[in-house]
Amino acid sequence: MQTRARIASLGIGDEQGVASIEYAFLGATFAVATLGSAVTLTGSLADTYAVIATAVMAAVATALAMVS
Repeated sequence: MQTRARIASLGIGDEQGVASIEYAFLGATFAVATLGSAVTLTGSLADTYAVIATAVMAAVATALAMVS
């Protein structure tokens, strides 16, 4: 019984485990925020790319028509 009490008392002043849990929570929060941003921005980035590609293709077609 004394052994269990001694083991329990050793863990009371140890804050390293608490810091590890906090860092794990911080890392998980960062990962969720990063993945959420990537998923959210994927659609708008694809739309923006399509608009730019259309504008460039129209500019190239206009330039080729002027040269011909």
